[in-house]
Amino acid sequence: MEITYLQKLKNNPTIFSESIRGVSETEIAAYEKKLKVKFPKSYKEYLFLAGDYDGDLLMLRGYSGIRELGNPAFQEHLEAVKKKAGVKIKRPYWVFTGEEDCFDFFYLDENTENPNVYTCEWAFGTAEVESLNQTFSDYIDNVIDDSKAHYKGLYG
Repeated sequence: MEITYLQKLKNNPTIFSESIRGVSETEIAAYEKKLKVKFPKSYKEYLFLAGDYDGDLLMLRGYSGIRELGNPAFQEHLEAVKKKAGVKIKRPYWVFTGEEDCFDFFYLDENTENPNVYTCEWAFGTAEVESLNQTFSDYIDNVIDDSKAHYKGLYG
């Protein structure tokens, strides 16, 4: 796969001690078919480079591998958690990293190769969606920078 948006990730396969591992283009296409979605190019690049294992990248919201995110049990769990929290997002979207009380996502209907990123958090019965004011590639670039700074701060 030609990498257009995630050059920084391609050039930083090891942030601290663990290297990222991607999935094949064939597997990406199979997930798109299985999940009935069309991923934007920048996210496909992420999957190709780090979609199996994100190494020491500190993805801000927990799970980020396609095998976890695309797992029907995880999808069902996420839907149940969102319903309980009162999350209502009417547009088609894809959660690319998440945990129990929040997730980061992009909309699938923006018709762009590098969509804007949003976050959804809930507490005290209120769910809030807000833009992170960055594209997916900017988000990943920032995660790389933050991860490097974190490990440098811990280990010099």
